[in-house]
Amino acid sequence: MTGFDRTTEMSNVTDISRTRRSTIVTDDGVPLAVETCGPRKAPLTVVFVHGFTMRKECWGAQKEYLQRVWGSEIQIVSYDQRGHGRSGEGHRDTFRVSQLGDDLEALLRTLPPRSKVVLVGHSMGAMTILAWARRHQERIGTTVVGAALLSTAAAKLKHSGIAQLLRGPLVPTVQAAAQRIGPLADVARGAVNPVIDTAVRHYAFGKKFSDAPAAAARTAATIRGTKTRTMLGFLSALADHDETAALPLLAGIPTVVVCGAKDKITPFHHSVSIADALPDTELVRVPGCGHMVIDEKPHVVGAALDRLLSAARAGEQWTGRRRVHAVPN
Repeated sequence: MTGFDRTTEMSNVTDISRTRRSTIVTDDGVPLAVETCGPRKAPLTVVFVHGFTMRKECWGAQKEYLQRVWGSEIQIVSYDQRGHGRSGEGHRDTFRVSQLGDDLEALLRTLPPRSKVVLVGHSMGAMTILAWARRHQERIGTTVVGAALLSTAAAKLKHSGIAQLLRGPLVPTVQAAAQRIGPLADVARGAVNPVIDTAVRHYAFGKKFSDAPAAAARTAATIRGTKTRTMLGFLSALADHDETAALPLLAGIPTVVVCGAKDKITPFHHSVSIADALPDTELVRVPGCGHMVIDEKPHVVGAALDRLLSAARAGEQWTGRRRVHAVPN
């Protein structure tokens, strides 16, 4: 793999740290809140796509890592998916992963012509990337030159992990009730929030994560800030998620798959299935970590992204399948 000189002048770090905020509009008129830092004409643009009930701020550690290592050689873009954070919602019928893929395409169209992009997605954000790849495959290898799929699944969410609850009647029943009472659904969330707190503590992080209480509190607060209609709408969408057909489309670009060994939400075998469909993909198994590997081991995720960017920058494919057992330092 061709080496890359990552020596960064302090002035470059200062420049790239300045965040620009903007709003783009999707094809169906939904405003999406976007944050950008780094030179608009940088050789690479990294687009971060967050997961279910999260928001763009969840990528803070990864942004800081890449800014420190790559300086002005990259532009970093993150955004709130529809119904999340500061973005608009749209009609409830658009709460589908395929729609999120089209929203991502709307964002990519705002980048300078001939931009070279590396997509990084966590959980539902990685599913968004797969949906985008299937619907906009002509952009793979031209605009998008690398992808990172973190803590995710291509399909079969109803058959493993905590996602088994999607098989039961709970989601459609609660969703129908929420639609009937409309805005009052968020008022009723007061009774649900303690359940959210408990679920985050038990399912989002590995048992040995030293900062688990603080991280769980931050994650739970973000989830509680997501509107009920968004939560329930996308839960139904995740139950039907199947983007296995998109996996072979990524075979021509460097791709890294990262997952915690103790992930209870999208268990590690899902990442193995993704990597099996992409023989040259780097698969990173992070011992002891749960679903929020971006919080638990940000240096491991950052190092994997660094390797990915190096390959994408050089226009190289991985030299062969590598399973990296990331051991905490």
